[in-house]
Parts: sequence; structure tokens; C-alpha cells
Amino acid sequence: MLTALWRFRHFILASIIGELKGRFARSRLGLLWSVLHPLAQATIFALVLGEVLGAKIGGIDNKAAYPIYLMSGLAAWSLFPKFSIAV
Repeated sequence: MLTALWRFRHFILASIIGELKGRFARSRLGLLWSVLHPLAQATIFALVLGEVLGAKIGGIDNKAAYPIYLMSGLAAWSLFPKFSIAV
């Protein structure tokens, strides 16, 4: 299997680049938007829930624990629909 991947590496790379160009062709920010949007969403949630409402994880006093916990949950929550639709 690895030899087949190595043999067709140029085709695989061209397919990935073509898919990304097609997906972000009409977007001004392009691929950057797919990184900025979830990052901004997680930051807003972390600020509102962690700082304004004072949400914390029980038994942990570290101030960065809740935003890390929240971002990992948001990553799983946002990736699940993308993977389930793709399959």
C-alpha cells in the first residue's frame, strides 16, 4: 500500500490542491477562513463562558484549563458533521 501511495503521490497531491482551489475559489480569504472561523468562534466562547460567566472545570484551578477543554469539545463537535457528510 505504501508503494502505491508513493507511486501515485503526484496524482494525490494534484487532487488535493485541485479540491482546495475549487472549494475556496470564490472566497477572498480562502483557506485562511477555514482556520480563522473556528478559532474566532472558540475564542468568543472561551471569553464569554470563561471570563464573563465564570465557568470552570471542577477541581482544577488553572485558568487555561476551561478554554482548552472548550476548544477541544468545539473541535470534535464541528468536525463530526464534516466527516459524517463526507462518508
